[in-house]
Amino acid sequence: MSLKCGIVGLPNVGKSSLFNCLSNTKAQSANFPFCTIEPNIGIITVPDERLEKIAKIINPDKVINTNVEIVDIAGLVKGASNGEGLGNKFLANIRETNALIHVLRCFENPNITHVDGSIDPVRDKNTIEIELQLKDLETLEKVLEKNIRTAKSGDKDANKKVDFAYGATVLGMMPDFIFNETGLSKKIHAYYPKNPKLVYFNGEETSTKIYQDNDRLEKELKHKWGETGKVNEFRNDENKVVEFIQKLYRNATSPSIELANQFLGKELTSLWISGTAKDLLDHYFSSEKAKLYMGMTVIESGPASIYDPGTAFTIPLMDSGSIFDGYWGFVKTGIWKITENLTEINKELGVKFYLESNIKEVDSSERSILFSNNNKDAKLNYDHLIFATDPITPSKLIKDFKNQNSLDLIGTSGKVTAFFKNPVRWKDANKYSDSFRFIFSVDSLEDFENAIKKALKNKGDYFPGFIQIYPEGSAQRNMDNHEDYDKLIFFTKNLSFDKKADNLSDIKDRIISKVIPHIENPEDIVFSKFLTPMDLNETFLFPKGNIDHITLTGNQNYEKRTFSNNKDNFYSYYEYDNIFYCGAGSFPCGSVAGTPGYMCSKQLMRSITKTWR
Repeated sequence: MSLKCGIVGLPNVGKSSLFNCLSNTKAQSANFPFCTIEPNIGIITVPDERLEKIAKIINPDKVINTNVEIVDIAGLVKGASNGEGLGNKFLANIRETNALIHVLRCFENPNITHVDGSIDPVRDKNTIEIELQLKDLETLEKVLEKNIRTAKSGDKDANKKVDFAYGATVLGMMPDFIFNETGLSKKIHAYYPKNPKLVYFNGEETSTKIYQDNDRLEKELKHKWGETGKVNEFRNDENKVVEFIQKLYRNATSPSIELANQFLGKELTSLWISGTAKDLLDHYFSSEKAKLYMGMTVIESGPASIYDPGTAFTIPLMDSGSIFDGYWGFVKTGIWKITENLTEINKELGVKFYLESNIKEVDSSERSILFSNNNKDAKLNYDHLIFATDPITPSKLIKDFKNQNSLDLIGTSGKVTAFFKNPVRWKDANKYSDSFRFIFSVDSLEDFENAIKKALKNKGDYFPGFIQIYPEGSAQRNMDNHEDYDKLIFFTKNLSFDKKADNLSDIKDRIISKVIPHIENPEDIVFSKFLTPMDLNETFLFPKGNIDHITLTGNQNYEKRTFSNNKDNFYSYYEYDNIFYCGAGSFPCGSVAGTPGYMCSKQLMRSITKTWR
């Protein structure tokens, strides 16, 4: 597809003359305004010396240069955005182009009239730019007014138009080899911020920057938090642990303490894999703020106690996705693109999909699935069955299922999506508009843990000890996806599982109020949506609203994050050798996107190959 360039400017400044010169055509050119009404279109061949050199080397039958389409658009005048001078018609022509060439008149000639009666190129430039901006603003305001009006009226379709990011909006830490091996890297436009993460504590207007460079980070933490511990050593040791974890992922090797001892040594294994988060953080850091930031994943992913054995592993686990270097990233237009493209890839491989089907029962002895589709029952036989659901669903579907472990499921995650009519302007470090931001209302991990315990104990209570901000709108603009609204995601914890968001408007306001002091234009918020753990449970079937399905407590983490009774197959479901489970409740967890399914499939293929031999 060729580039389409429009020539714009005031009437009678030479647009058609320029068009004729560029395109070697004969568009009408005359000394009176609006000589051009309907746009003239010409094709320009773009010469390229590089193409000529390549052609000499390979001697093709034909050489085709790229083309640029030039559109001669009628002149605009002051007031065009309101229809002056047939402005609406001409502005519609401009909207169809990819780029604009603005022609200004700088020469004096009494024989050629000027619509404003005098020569002033600066004035003329401003006239055109203002008219274009006013028309853009008018278009946006109409969309905004319509959606807000209908949303307030209770129209569900209107809410969908505004709340286009009802579900997940960020791509979890999908390891790059999964991204590549599945073919997603060829289909998905992903973006991950390179700027430092920004952290704010109680009453702080300026942020602490979490640099990826170890030396810069050490200096920053010492300056802002008085940190005198072993920051460099922490990062270096964590990288060793992450490298080990990634080897497990890539090779689809079941986790074990024995393997960790072989790769890391007993000291690091004891500290990073089987130890408590409290001991790990005390070992490396002196300041409570550093311990809180580095260890917050233990609390937010749990809710686990920092004093429980095995909770240390959560810290490197959440940095184990390699494609985003420990960051969470974004997918152009939304995370749903992952599912859409995986479906396309699998269809190309011959995979059959039974959508809108309701599974009624799984008969493990007959290896069959009873399901209904279009109100008709049907049976499907299987050799191997894989569940990628929550861990409880298979137990409800398998006929005569007997095993049932007691699982810790509770989730405390909540999410507020705020929509802005203009790009968000940050008071501090606005140049880092696409950085992830963290706002803490507590100063220590102990306080954070106590706040969650209180929320779980006192139903409906909430204390925003931690808010993580995803710059969704800025990220989408960086991928050249310009949406009607700028958007921020406020991901928070400390919510009890007892109420839906409809009954907690005060809590939503409390969450937003924690972010507002850091934003210059809070008046631009036009709409916000709140999801509680109960909402997440009902909307996305997260058990107890837990985004990782089961908590990352010490007894449900690392090698213990399995349902298998078969020591030779980590992903088998209890005693069933031909039924597998690889949902977010399996190792490593749902937050490391795609990894449970990848490891399960690799292990399954090995078992099939071994059987065939």
